[in-house]
Amino acid sequence: MMPRCFSLILFAFLLWPKTQAQPSVMEPYDVYSCAGMIEYREAHQLAVLNPVNDFDQSWVLAMGGSDGDQTLATAEIGILSPDSYAPDYWEPTESMSTPRQDFVAVSWGGVYAVAIGGFDGNQVLSSTEIYNAETQTWSPGPELISPRTHHRAVMLDADRVLITGGFDGVAEIATCEILNLATGTSEAVAPMNMARASHTLVWAGARIMAAGGFNAAEGFQLAASEYYRPDLDSWTETGDLPVARDNHAAVSNGLYPIVTGGRVFNAESNLFEGLAEGAWNDPETGSWVAFDMASPHSYHGMGKRNLVVDGTSYGAPWWCLGGVDESGVGVETTFGAAELGSDQSNNWQGNIWEEGPIGTGQNPDLLNGRYKAAMVGTDAGWVVTGGDAEGIGTCAVVVGPLTNVEDAVYPSDLVLYPNPAVGRVAIQGVGQQEGWTLRDAAGRAVRRGAGHQLDVTGLSAGTYFFQASDRPAVRLQVQSRD
Repeated sequence: MMPRCFSLILFAFLLWPKTQAQPSVMEPYDVYSCAGMIEYREAHQLAVLNPVNDFDQSWVLAMGGSDGDQTLATAEIGILSPDSYAPDYWEPTESMSTPRQDFVAVSWGGVYAVAIGGFDGNQVLSSTEIYNAETQTWSPGPELISPRTHHRAVMLDADRVLITGGFDGVAEIATCEILNLATGTSEAVAPMNMARASHTLVWAGARIMAAGGFNAAEGFQLAASEYYRPDLDSWTETGDLPVARDNHAAVSNGLYPIVTGGRVFNAESNLFEGLAEGAWNDPETGSWVAFDMASPHSYHGMGKRNLVVDGTSYGAPWWCLGGVDESGVGVETTFGAAELGSDQSNNWQGNIWEEGPIGTGQNPDLLNGRYKAAMVGTDAGWVVTGGDAEGIGTCAVVVGPLTNVEDAVYPSDLVLYPNPAVGRVAIQGVGQQEGWTLRDAAGRAVRRGAGHQLDVTGLSAGTYFFQASDRPAVRLQVQSRD
């Protein structure tokens, strides 16, 4: 008779996906400290600039925000040397003409940053300002059609910015406009179906999704979501989020928008709480599939980067800042913890922070305890500034992902996340009625079901194998919530 230990090894080997030398194994991101800003900021914005200079330096411009007491007009630039992945130092630059917080900003043409709308401490703004990195000066930009704060924006192309919703000083609005930076004009476009502020806005294929947000007239937090087609100038409603929320975060997995966390109101405790939940939207059905997270989050940010090698895109883990758990008037603010998730679940190495290959190694605590921090992507990763509980304007850099080509695993069309999991898990790559089985390391079936969600609540921590139809199994790591 075959020894039991050998049969377990054989079972795992038969389930394991075939290996090929493809760069799809991603190491966890590295987190490092970098030079702190000159002053503390929250509710501010960052922009990456690449002015022509003798030292081939790139810049991170930090602008506006609040110091926790008053709205700021000041700005400063973090200088990155050619071989650096984080600001080496910060120096002051010209202030904006108007203080502003809770605004949006975009980089334009490599040498310009555009600050759009916001709140100056007294009123909601319709003004914009343009920073020129080569002259280090600000000048007035195009006037918005509507004043806005807590609005959202995405670049449509090199010159045009889609601006959606926000609060105009009286109520949440559904109006949208396209700011054309090349012509210095703003044009009204189709309004959203739902007025909203503090929502998320991300590209998903050829469409743009607005999800959730705040609307006092509609019961405060929103579950409503909708897609915008720029080519048709039209908004189409899609499925509601599993839980209504505002001040959440989102990234896109190509076609699939992924949201995490968000703020909800706890009437019994009379305070706001962060959600320890995320969801992804299936563009074919319009429905959202929820998954559980290890920590609650609100007022946070997310990052995700796909690696492109020889024209092929490979998925990488997404990550999110810790953000805020409990908040409100007269409430002591508590914070969530930063965490990783993955949409290449059979390849990702787990929610484990290890010593990094650069500098002094990883420090994930730098991403915790931040309220309304700002973050911006660079060639090396992301720079995260401000919002720190200490109120001193600390800066962190998230580098990666790194690739281990030799140990790469052939990508599966089945995607589970988060992975590791603590509760509900969202499944991509299966039909709505397609059956699946989750087995433990001994081959015992511990869950059976169909469709886009499984729940690992109650399972012991350890390694499991998810399989649908006759496709290669996907490894799923289950963790306890402790």
